[in-house]
Amino acid sequence: MTRHTNVQLAGSLCAAIAVLLPAIPPRAFAADEVRVYLTVNGVEGAAQLHNAGDPIGIDVTPIGNNLVTMIRINAEAPSQDGQGQLFDIGPITITGSRGIGERLRVLIAGFDDNNDEYTTFPALASDPIPAGARHWAGIVSGNSTTQLTLREFTNLAASITGNLDEVGASTGSKIDVGKVVRLQARYPEPSTLGGNIRLPVSAWFNWTYDDGSAIGYIVASNLISADIECKYDASITGTQASIDRITVGPSANAAGISGRILAPYGRIHQIRSTGPIEIDTAPGVPGILAGGREDAPFRDGIDFIMAGVPVPGDPDTPDPDAARDIDAVIVCQSPSGQSLLQHLRTAGDLKRPVFADALGWPYFQGSPTEERGIFVGGTVHGPITIKDSVYLASIVAGTFAPGADITIGNLLKGRIEAIANVGTPAEPDWEPGYLRTVSIGLSPPTQQSIAYPGNGMNGWSPNDNDPESVVRAKEIERFEASRVFLDTKNHAPAVLADVIGEVDIGTMQHGIIAAWTLDPTDAPVPRVELAKVRIGTITYANGGDGGNYEPAKVWTTTFHSFVIEEDNAGELHFSEIPDGRALFIGNGMRGPYDDGGSTAWHDGAVLIDDPHGLQGLVVINAAGAANPDPADSCSGPVTIENGTTDISLSAAASPGDIDTLPQYTRTSDTIGGGAVGLAPFYLYDVDCRPINNAVGEHALLQSQFENFANDSVPTAPIVPAWYGGVRTNLTSGSPVNIYLILVLNSQTVLQLIPESNYTVACKRGTDPGMSRFISIVGSGQHEWAAGRYRVESKAVGSGGLFCDGVEASPALAVEPYYFTLRLDCDHDGVEDEQEDCIICGVGDFNQDGGVDGGDVEAFFTAWENAEPAADVNQDGGIDGGDVQTFFLAWEAGC
Repeated sequence: MTRHTNVQLAGSLCAAIAVLLPAIPPRAFAADEVRVYLTVNGVEGAAQLHNAGDPIGIDVTPIGNNLVTMIRINAEAPSQDGQGQLFDIGPITITGSRGIGERLRVLIAGFDDNNDEYTTFPALASDPIPAGARHWAGIVSGNSTTQLTLREFTNLAASITGNLDEVGASTGSKIDVGKVVRLQARYPEPSTLGGNIRLPVSAWFNWTYDDGSAIGYIVASNLISADIECKYDASITGTQASIDRITVGPSANAAGISGRILAPYGRIHQIRSTGPIEIDTAPGVPGILAGGREDAPFRDGIDFIMAGVPVPGDPDTPDPDAARDIDAVIVCQSPSGQSLLQHLRTAGDLKRPVFADALGWPYFQGSPTEERGIFVGGTVHGPITIKDSVYLASIVAGTFAPGADITIGNLLKGRIEAIANVGTPAEPDWEPGYLRTVSIGLSPPTQQSIAYPGNGMNGWSPNDNDPESVVRAKEIERFEASRVFLDTKNHAPAVLADVIGEVDIGTMQHGIIAAWTLDPTDAPVPRVELAKVRIGTITYANGGDGGNYEPAKVWTTTFHSFVIEEDNAGELHFSEIPDGRALFIGNGMRGPYDDGGSTAWHDGAVLIDDPHGLQGLVVINAAGAANPDPADSCSGPVTIENGTTDISLSAAASPGDIDTLPQYTRTSDTIGGGAVGLAPFYLYDVDCRPINNAVGEHALLQSQFENFANDSVPTAPIVPAWYGGVRTNLTSGSPVNIYLILVLNSQTVLQLIPESNYTVACKRGTDPGMSRFISIVGSGQHEWAAGRYRVESKAVGSGGLFCDGVEASPALAVEPYYFTLRLDCDHDGVEDEQEDCIICGVGDFNQDGGVDGGDVEAFFTAWENAEPAADVNQDGGIDGGDVQTFFLAWEAGC
């Protein structure tokens, strides 16, 4: 018997094959041999024999009209019971020339269960093939320079029971053909003995009129450890090279996939592995890649990836009791930006980044018929980046590790959730996890998002089989979206977590922000703890879409920073607004909306649960408009629950009502000590201590205000108050001027008090917190005259008070604060009458060192001319009281 290491097609051989069939009995073969059959012009010739494991070279260059159309290879010695012994096939090299359209089929197959040889090339990639060898060292068809057509038109179908691996002395082995219709390595139980694909597989399917994928089915019982790749010839335009199905299993003990799976210019239909998918690459280098063509929108991408053992009866759901990790960089992106990732599933962890142009369903799809998205039973460790949209799909995992951010460039119409079932499928017990940064709609528009505008987070409709439109977790580090809205749907989107670090939304038209709950429509709605909130504007919309047009709502317990940059046409629900915190609303408490072609206005609201819950501030017109109209800016109420009677602070309150903004007269102690202020802030008269223009027993004594350390009278400052926070840029010194008001000859004269006579406590520079109060008290170095005083801010440019937290730091509304100091000449803490006080020093009016007639003359000259010095009792007027005070001191000689 002659053994061949090379098969050369000759003219005479072709002629003989064409007219004579081999006369060899079908089972008259020796053991340890490989048989190669050439089919020429549709007729299969006699076997060419090779030693098991030896290299095999086949030249298929046509001679005349004789064309090799198929090569069949078998390395099995069959037995009478059909359980033949399999031998190894060494590396196969096919050379020669080929014309376009001249397909060459290569089949490696053995005997079926009926002991019949499998001689027909499979019609479908899904058709199983009986194994024709034990181990195999691969095949190379053509080369990269002169035999491109041969390579690209070689179709392979091969079945082995051992390993695709180096055989014997072979090195550098691989599979490099035009199309791999089917490649299977099956072994009864997963092990190193069989069911392993350890050689790289390359397919060059570049002809658009051909059928099927460049790689059809690749099936391994235990392991795929080498790269599987669809190659691409850049010189040929309009090409596609896709992968239909990669399968490892079905045993739960399978080793899984560790080789890369790459279709850079095509799609991947399915990757399934009952073992883990662990593809070690450099950071950012794809382990699984699907690209696509410029002219194939949402045709290309990845349909399905799953790691894990399926639950019984459901091949698409991994069993959490047999969880397997996916540890591979997954990329589903094309030059056109329209590759679609449909399913990614594991009950284990997703350990590396995922990049896709889109996730879920294509935009032109109607109501979804199945659940799509990324489903991870364990932890997501890497970022998930969707360039365009998550459309009618979900991203769900038990929890997300630090850095596992989710970025969606255009639109979310679906669910993002960190949740795990710690119960059973029959009796679920949901445990929420953690989401990191979720970013939606902040990327420049893509080709598809221009065709389907609506960046941001949209709502959902249960009747359309939509997934719930929600971002939900126990805690969310940051949620940011260009827009939260409701378009053609009837359930508003929701962001739900017990704690949210940051919220940053451009426009909030509809939607709910609240604490974690499976049903955000349940009452009472749970409140979320917020750290930092920025919403550009909260608008309102109605009519036309069939949606549920309730205003956008935020339900929160507390917060650190809360800013609405423009309008608030929504409902902001607070358990309380703590002391030192402020809600800033840039424009006003209403927003415009389209009411059938004309612009109408919808009032927003701020609602505070605790009857004493307004401890901090609500600032309206925080954008700093110069002359805001209170009726417009304050049209929506700030409502504080107060038992059976709510307190609503609003411009809509009746004129003169104590709750009418912007200068309501309700004292802050009835609502918690805070205030609602329209910038520029007015003086809060009744909240000042003493109240503005206080007289009589409500005014302070001189001795209380002077702040002398050596008297027994407790010090009491004056405390002017405003409706909003006030601050100065001065690091020291006074931001206000204080004047003593004198009346001389019926003319009011303001006498400026030196700043050394008093000190001012207020928020300065970058002091933390906010305060709507300043405190003024005597410096303890000077005696203050009894009388009436005026306090007013200096100009902002000179270090005066400004509206804290308001854009451009505008000056306060011009409203002086007035206070009166009552006479306590003996500093005993009890008000004195003028006649009870001898003011020493007054008797020596001309200050010549003696008390005599010259002082009387000088005093009456000044008194008759109403000179300020004649107001010796310092009560602000020149009258008989000054005469009495002067003579008491003059007679006492002091």
